[in-house]
Amino acid sequence: MTKTIVTGGARSGKSDFALELASSIKGEKIFLATAQAFDDEMKERIAKHKENRPHYWTTVEEPLRIVGRIKELDRKDVVVLVDCLGLWVSNILLSDEHKVNVGKLMAGLVNVAKAFKGSIVFVTNEVGSGIVPGDPLSREFRDVLGKLNQELMKICDSGVLLVSGAPLYLKGKRG
Repeated sequence: MTKTIVTGGARSGKSDFALELASSIKGEKIFLATAQAFDDEMKERIAKHKENRPHYWTTVEEPLRIVGRIKELDRKDVVVLVDCLGLWVSNILLSDEHKVNVGKLMAGLVNVAKAFKGSIVFVTNEVGSGIVPGDPLSREFRDVLGKLNQELMKICDSGVLLVSGAPLYLKGKRG
């Protein structure tokens, strides 16, 4: 069983790459979606993502409590694709969950991922290549997601950076 993190900038091809990778791994396919449709444009994006997903994928929509969902799905014969951790962190920072303890939630995800018996692929945003954000919430987002990405990379078997649709293998082997 494998653990993979797929990162990259906006529109870099992360989701398509991760879906293709996860589809090639043996096991029941679960797509754990963190997006929320707050407007028509986002509803359209979500619908297109669903349409592009092969029929054998089961979609589970969970914008906040992905740690619990991953625990529920934890078995050897499953492949879970979590798309996207950037949206998950945004959802948390904009919700009452933020008041709980962001660090505790992030550590919980890393611990659940580390113990996961099946295969899991995380899609996340690369946040360390840009300028320092101009407002406190954006800086917190960058800091939290950047730290989460680092911690997940430590426990994952492989890490892939997508740049303009091309994969750069940062850790582990191809395929």
